[in-house]
Amino acid sequence: MKTCEKFMKDAMLGMNSPELEKHLGGCPECASRVDMLRLLNEIPSGNPEVPPELDSAVLGYALKKMPSHRRHTPLFMLKFVWLPVAAAFMICFGLVYALHPYYAGKTASAGVGAAKTSIHYEMMDNLDSEIFLLSSQIQETSVKLRSIAAYSTLSQNRIN
Repeated sequence: MKTCEKFMKDAMLGMNSPELEKHLGGCPECASRVDMLRLLNEIPSGNPEVPPELDSAVLGYALKKMPSHRRHTPLFMLKFVWLPVAAAFMICFGLVYALHPYYAGKTASAGVGAAKTSIHYEMMDNLDSEIFLLSSQIQETSVKLRSIAAYSTLSQNRIN
């Protein structure tokens, strides 16, 4: 085996000797390696030219895989941000209008001032609790929308 390595080194350096030729005649493994080496040496040196079709296909694929630098499309903003925000504001205004003490406190018979004041405070407490509940729901919806937007952006980048 050591002799095979020595002869292969000589063949790689381009040294032809009668001993090398004799070894190649008796060792088919070394002969096939030397033939392959000679074929490789016959290949002209330099950079081969890349066909333009292959070049454009590789660059097109790379462009598809690059992340997009634009933030969100107007349709995405309308569908997932502005419409839910507008709906939340409409609900807030509807609750404020429906629970406002001026409209809710009017009755056909005017009661005593103390009873009217207690109704007024009770209505204000109800209104405050409803607004607090609604604001917490809006905040939760906002967090969910942000996570959905981030997830859709990530999945869109994976697809492209």
